Amino acid sequence: MAERNEQESGAHSDSSDTDYRRSVRQVYRDLHQMIEDNHTLLINPSNTKLPDLMAQLNDEIGKIVHPRECAMDAATIRRISELAVEQAEQIRIDAFDPEKYIERIYTLIGGRRRNESPLDWSGLGNKVMHVFNSTPSVKFIYGSLDIAPKRIVQRSGKSKRPSAADTVTPKEVREVGGGEEVTTKDVQHLLKMVKSAVKTTSNQRVHYFKFLIHPTSFAQSIENIFHFSFLVKDGRAGVEIYDGQPFIVFPQNIDEQSKQSTRKTRKQSIVSLNLQTWEELKALYKIKKPAFEPRVPIGQY
Repeated sequence: MAERNEQESGAHSDSSDTDYRRSVRQVYRDLHQMIEDNHTLLINPSNTKLPDLMAQLNDEIGKIVHPRECAMDAATIRRISELAVEQAEQIRIDAFDPEKYIERIYTLIGGRRRNESPLDWSGLGNKVMHVFNSTPSVKFIYGSLDIAPKRIVQRSGKSKRPSAADTVTPKEVREVGGGEEVTTKDVQHLLKMVKSAVKTTSNQRVHYFKFLIHPTSFAQSIENIFHFSFLVKDGRAGVEIYDGQPFIVFPQNIDEQSKQSTRKTRKQSIVSLNLQTWEELKALYKIKKPAFEPRVPIGQY
């Protein structure tokens, strides 16, 4: 007898659960049908029903206990999201009418005054104070809110094409310095400075960073390293490491160096220099004065 009562109770529970699930699914079906029937209305930019639909779904989600109803909830949310995208695409940014906006502000604060005085900012502040922690500053408003009368500009007909007599022939660009590039002059100047510096030392070499780093100009330091790379590329100068430090070396005999260059493989490296490294190098090697002055004084290019 007890077993029979349990079976009857289980059958009644299953029946109640089925009816409950059926009612939940019916809510989602009705909601989905309503969305499809009012598609055009819902995607209108002035319509505000989509947030209400999402709020309704938030209430229904607590009633879901099975995957089937959960899938219907996800499909409905996806459909509402698609409608939100369509609604956003319907919004036209260029449709904003500043005159209508200003008229609405005047209406909000009680209408215009007879003497057409400027906008009553204190009245506007009192109206919107409840939505802000503090009154918004005037600096966030760009431009004047006074309506200026529109000027009717009469457009002329199609512009005439300029005749051959009116056309101006562009001036021919001449080469700087009679065809000799400025970079070539700077490289030659640096080569001359390297020769002078190497000859004055006893070991026939100068420190790479102490010679090329300019203590007061980061840009000039970059130019010095850039111009020196041309000397290394052409084999007219080189860099060798002594006791872990880079030194600039200059061959005494260019002809002999050119003969030996065929036996040795030249190696080139990339030097990276940023502002922080430049400052660290100046402090490390105590560079206070430039080793040489540039061909053109700094700032006169």
